Amino acid sequence: MAVVGLLAVIAATRLARLPPRRTAIAVLAALLMAPPVAQTVRASVAGATVYAPGKRTASELRNLGFALEARAVDVGGYPAATSLDALAPLLEGRYIRQVPRVDGWNRALRYEVDGSGAEGRYLLGSAGPDGRWQHPRLADYRDLPAPHGDDLVYSNGSFVTSPGDSAENGRARPSPRS
Repeated sequence: MAVVGLLAVIAATRLARLPPRRTAIAVLAALLMAPPVAQTVRASVAGATVYAPGKRTASELRNLGFALEARAVDVGGYPAATSLDALAPLLEGRYIRQVPRVDGWNRALRYEVDGSGAEGRYLLGSAGPDGRWQHPRLADYRDLPAPHGDDLVYSNGSFVTSPGDSAENGRARPSPRS
C-alpha cells in the first residue's frame, strides 16, 4: 500500500512538472507520512470489525422489537409463535421487510412470548459471541440476577441484558436510542 502511495506521489509530481528538488521533497514527505497513516487506517478498520457483529445484532433485535410493538398496537398483543420462522409470516411485508433469523455471529436468534394479550411481553435474544446461552429461557434473564455472560436479550423496547452489563448491580445498562 505504501508503494502504491509513493508511486502516486511520483506520478503526481511528474504530471505537475515540478522541478527535481520539489519532487524529492514530495517523495520524502510521502515516505514520512505513509507509516502513521497506514497504522491509523489499520487500527480503525480492526476496531470496526471487532464490534460489527454485536452492533449488527443489537440493531436487528431493536428493529424486530419495533415491528413486534407495531403489530401489538394493531392486534392487541404479541404473537404466540414458538420460533422466528413461525413469527416471520406475521410480520414480514407489513411491519418489517425481513425477519432476521441469525445474529452477527451467524447463530440462530430466539423469540419467546411471556403472557398474553395486553399484559404479554416479548423477548428476543442472541447467545452472543461465545454461542452459549446462560439461561434456558429468555424470561430468566429478566427474573434472575446478573451476570448473564455475553448474551443479548431485548424485551418490550429495551435491552434486558447485553455484554457490557455490570455484574455488580445486576441491571442492564440503558440502551441508547438512535
